[in-house]
Amino acid sequence: MSETVVPYEFIMKSNPIALDTSNLSFRNFSNIYISSDIYSFFPYLEVEILDAMGVVLDQLYFIEGLEFNVKFGNIEVGYLEHNYCWSENQILDCRMANHISGTNLFIMLSNYYSLDSPVSRAWTQLPLSTVISTMLATDWKLIKNPVPLLNKVNISITDLPYDWCQANKTNSQFITSMSEVASNLITPFSPFVTFINSAGEFYFSTIADLFLIQLPVAEFVLEMAEDTMYNPAYLKAVEVYFGGMPVNKSDYEKNIFTITGTGDYDSQTANIQNHITKSPIDKIPIRRQYVKTNEILNLGLSETITDKRITQGRINNFFVDSALATRMGIMVDFHPKLVAGKLVKLSIGSALATKPVGIELSGTWLIIKNEIVYDFSGRAQTRLQIAKSAATMDIQNPFLIDFLI
Repeated sequence: MSETVVPYEFIMKSNPIALDTSNLSFRNFSNIYISSDIYSFFPYLEVEILDAMGVVLDQLYFIEGLEFNVKFGNIEVGYLEHNYCWSENQILDCRMANHISGTNLFIMLSNYYSLDSPVSRAWTQLPLSTVISTMLATDWKLIKNPVPLLNKVNISITDLPYDWCQANKTNSQFITSMSEVASNLITPFSPFVTFINSAGEFYFSTIADLFLIQLPVAEFVLEMAEDTMYNPAYLKAVEVYFGGMPVNKSDYEKNIFTITGTGDYDSQTANIQNHITKSPIDKIPIRRQYVKTNEILNLGLSETITDKRITQGRINNFFVDSALATRMGIMVDFHPKLVAGKLVKLSIGSALATKPVGIELSGTWLIIKNEIVYDFSGRAQTRLQIAKSAATMDIQNPFLIDFLI
């Protein structure tokens, strides 16, 4: 494979036009950082522009909230594009003569943040998924595209119509709060997450749907070869994180109490194994002997059928972290499809001669956070935090029969 590096482009154009970096050499950008994750609503961007003459500061100064269209990538792999607003600005490495110059650090948030204002309105007897679709189309002009490759709106169907009130919350506040009570009859125990990723794609989705209704956007292999650093199919670095007891212990088993319309108490038990997405053969690396009630909660009145579904959504939300407690950090070459909410597939070997594939760490993983980094090296790489709920265990694992299924 050729080791030729195709130069990257970073273009940011303000609207209205005041700054356009189209004609700047890529060497004018000392650092670029682009990130998004499924637990934060808006994506984030930092870019450092070398400005030895102080032109940006003197001519443009700082326009808080100015909109920029930002495009990063190259003709070989494609481009990542989103609209941002100028949130903050810093001058680094200040040089002082009779004026100030240095490195301009542009700090930007998604432009949807600038459009995110409090609204007071209500909807009568509509499913929550319909309400959110209407909000996005009306306020942010985000409409689901029937062509999958062009679609930027991903909303899991929610059950049962209800009366909803935004009550002077911003759209992001309202949608986030609704993700904490939403439920889905197809995967009734899966928690919801909501976010906008670095590609400008909106999600209001169950974790189950993120795994079940899309295919991996890339496959990577862990292998030491001569072209490991230049072959985009190879992992460049790997770290493994197990969430463990600080994340999972309170979710081993919960006793949930609610009050019925007659004033009586109703109780149910919620277990970690019921709130995760996995194949029938996967297991959670927790021995059933360790499981006991670690949390008791009273969620108040739950009278109607709809109340009970909202209560179920609240219960599901307690498991939003433990549902993805097995995590890895990987470093790969930049690709515009590697953003939060997408799937990747890994192939990892084993240290055992009798076990050619490390089945526990191989397979499909969900990208929960992307961090795209470019610096003076001229290469752009993506740090991904990936996660899954359970693993296929080796049949020789001494605790195989004990693990939760």
